[in-house]
Amino acid sequence: AMAASWSLDQHERALGYARRLAEVDPNFFDAFMLPATAAIQDGKYKDAEAALDKLLARDPDHEQAQLARLIVQLAQG
Repeated sequence: AMAASWSLDQHERALGYARRLAEVDPNFFDAFMLPATAAIQDGKYKDAEAALDKLLARDPDHEQAQLARLIVQLAQG
């Protein structure tokens, strides 16, 4: 609900920070989940898959990422 009140500019800046954080600290898995979650909400399933695949390559047992990956697969049919 909070994200809905953000401007597009704020949304894009937050995603940019998350992407940079993922580059600086690849073990900070929330930096991959934020872009994946935003992409899912925006219907950008290929972008979500890419972020989730990066996270799952580092931590195959990450339950949140596994669940999000299933959501993406279901949404794509």
